[in-house]
This record gives sequence, structure tokens and C-alpha cells, in this order.
Amino acid sequence: MEREIKFRAYHKERKEIFEIASIDFEEKKAALSNGIIKLLNVDFKQFELLQYTGVKDKNNKEIYEGDILLSSNENGIFLQLIGFGNDDREYSGILNGFKIIDGRLLENDDYEIDECKEFTQELIKAHNIPILQPENTIIDGWWVIGNIYENKNLLEENK
Repeated sequence: MEREIKFRAYHKERKEIFEIASIDFEEKKAALSNGIIKLLNVDFKQFELLQYTGVKDKNNKEIYEGDILLSSNENGIFLQLIGFGNDDREYSGILNGFKIIDGRLLENDDYEIDECKEFTQELIKAHNIPILQPENTIIDGWWVIGNIYENKNLLEENK
């Protein structure tokens, strides 16, 4: 199965993520849209191009380069920043040319939600991460909770 090639853009001056409506690699310009605002002939220097990984999170949201994920597995709960490039980890086949370039351990075990740090509990609640009952834990998986451009504080708060 081939990965779908698509992009979005972070506009540096507006500090906002836009969908790419069209792109002209010869002219080095793009048309950007956020559903309300359409920007035409935007020079490549004005935005960061972010590539789609071809993978969706547990909520069926597309995962792009620069996204921050809340991830859960048997080793704990993590914040992870997705970047471009191959990774030697066992799930690199899933990410297909993308890798985790930064990460933070939030919880080092499969804790009940009530036993997690307040910050972790707030993230789970704010992003509607499903909670298994009666275990009161979250399922294994990935959820997009932001991106490095608009939500840099998510990774910085947990250094």
C-alpha cells in the first residue's frame, strides 16, 4: 500500500496551520486555506511545509510531521513529536518514513487515571481520550493533541 502524499503548512507570520489548496514548486508559492481564510501566492519562505505520515490516530485524525501525540502502551504514557526520517524502532514500519524526534515520559506504568499526574489527567480529559472501565485506564494507542508550532509548551512543560 502506498502512502498518500499530502501536505499542510504552518504560516510563520500568522502562527497558524493551513491546508495546502495548491502548490507550485517552480514558482515556490502555494495557496493556503484554513476553511475561512484563503491566502494566494504565499512564498515558500513564509511557511513550513508539513508532510502527512499516511497514518491516522485512534480518533481517525491524520498525523503530520510536527504533530505532538499522546501515546499509551504497556511501558507508560508519553508525549511524542513526529518528524521526518527513518527510525530503527520496531514501529518504524507503521510510521513509514517518519519517526519520533522528541518525547517525554508522562507516566512510567499503566496507571489508573486517578493515579496519574494532574497534567496527564488534564490532557486525557481535554482531548477526550477514551477511558476503559472498570480499569480506569486509557487504551493503547496514539492521539494527536497538538503540534510543535502552536503547542510547543506541551513538550517544554515536561522537561
